[in-house]
Amino acid sequence: MPTLWFANGSGWALTLAIPVTIALPYALRRKRLAQALRIFAQGKSWFQRMRLHYWLGYFITGATLAHAFVAMRAFGASAAGQAAILGLYLATGALFLLFGQVTLGRMLQRPDAPNRRLMRRLHFTTMLGIVALAAGHIALNSSTLHLAVK
Repeated sequence: MPTLWFANGSGWALTLAIPVTIALPYALRRKRLAQALRIFAQGKSWFQRMRLHYWLGYFITGATLAHAFVAMRAFGASAAGQAAILGLYLATGALFLLFGQVTLGRMLQRPDAPNRRLMRRLHFTTMLGIVALAAGHIALNSSTLHLAVK
């Protein structure tokens, strides 16, 4: 039972952490909003203010690995037949995109990175892919969502 709770809880924690991580760069960019949220500090560079965004990205990747490991072990082969296999494929695709996203993010942390504009576009496009794949996985495989709909 605790593994089921961890699998569900970590999945929903990730569902909340992803939009927060996506919104942070936009909140940090706008000076008034950032000051109202007390996340803008005078004299700090853009890269220093983005530190929380970076760490949340690492957290999401690690938590996704833990979620996948625990969920697959908790439900086992018998439940794998019941789970929507397409949802598992979508989740696997999102996991691979997360690794690419972290790699792109690491490159973007360097202010002198070549092709910075192209990398930012690719970072944004990868984020859209992760969100789409994760939403499909949640729609097809979330036991909590399926209980709420019934």
